[in-house]
Amino acid sequence: MTVKAKTSVDSGILRVGARERVLEAARILIEAQGYRSASLNDILAKAGVSSSNFYYHFKSKEDLGLAVVQQFTEGLEEHVIKPVFHDRKRSPLQRLKAYLDLHQKKLEANHCTGGCPFGKLVSELSEENPCFRQLIESAFGRLRDSLRECIREGIEKGELRRGIDPANASTLVLGTVQGLMLVAKGGKESAAFKQGANELLRLLSERAPD
Repeated sequence: MTVKAKTSVDSGILRVGARERVLEAARILIEAQGYRSASLNDILAKAGVSSSNFYYHFKSKEDLGLAVVQQFTEGLEEHVIKPVFHDRKRSPLQRLKAYLDLHQKKLEANHCTGGCPFGKLVSELSEENPCFRQLIESAFGRLRDSLRECIREGIEKGELRRGIDPANASTLVLGTVQGLMLVAKGGKESAAFKQGANELLRLLSERAPD
């Protein structure tokens, strides 16, 4: 099937090659609208790329989606896991707070629109495409491992409360972040995320009553 791109072009993307422009346009639209709602026509229009040029680089929208997920995965490693959880200058509790602050700042920068691209892709595609699911699960797995190790170290150093299970707590943090982002987006108010994040840190760090 031939897809015709509209004539409008996002000039901010035109500085790079066609493949990179398509990837960037797809990333922006998938973050904002979700994979299904981001039509190939709109992606090509935003990238300023013809359909023939698109099919030179990608076999299909699904192929493009996999490339975008891979890009998200690499970005997660580069912008979250390494600078936050591998930063040994911060204490475990400070690393957890920095992780939550990253999401808060992104919500504020986007005026509580968009949300977590992985969360959207999980809800849309995890049951439909094994390749999408494997990539997404791998990304979440690395993040969960980083959270688990951070929490384990925090318990050992006395920053986080004893008695919590690091693996279960890492899943709790991931799920709480996803839920708080939805709440903040629904109410168009980032304060909801901040309040929930602060309460999560308090629950994890306070000592259990005797």
